[in-house]
Amino acid sequence: MLPTLRPGDQVLVWRPGLPDPGDVVVAKFGHQFVVKRVQKAAGDSYELLGDNPRAGRSFIVPETQIVGRVFFLQKFDEGD
Repeated sequence: MLPTLRPGDQVLVWRPGLPDPGDVVVAKFGHQFVVKRVQKAAGDSYELLGDNPRAGRSFIVPETQIVGRVFFLQKFDEGD
């Protein structure tokens, strides 16, 4: 299975509302931003996981660190 995002892909993020499990989100984690899928919501925090769980790790972030949900994805075409 191919990853949802590859280097060079661009996303647009929608801020209002809180994400649901399965949504792809941008979150602030330490001094960096991560783009991950919401695995589960627990109270006021979220467990985020990449689409390839064997190649990554999960992140637990408070809802205040969620920048927004990805609502549009522009795939990078290496042929362009």
